[in-house]
Amino acid sequence: MPVLHAREGIRRTPADDQGAVLMDAHRDRFYGLNPAAAVIWHAVADGTEVTAAAAIAARALLAAFSIDPATAQRDAESHLAVLTGHGLLQERP
Repeated sequence: MPVLHAREGIRRTPADDQGAVLMDAHRDRFYGLNPAAAVIWHAVADGTEVTAAAAIAARALLAAFSIDPATAQRDAESHLAVLTGHGLLQERP
């Protein structure tokens, strides 16, 4: 089953109430993560089955913020799409 991981060369600053910063060492780029994206990154970047990633990210958002489950699921799916779209998260076998 495919697993979602941080792409090799991605480094993250410690998260705080402002979010976090990702550094892509291979592309010399920096990405700012808002607090929700930082929570999602922490929840899935070390390896999460692709089919479970959105649910795991949504649960992490529910634990961190006062939001409803539908909003958490929608935000999780949206942030994961952006993170994978930028190549920061990628699937591995």
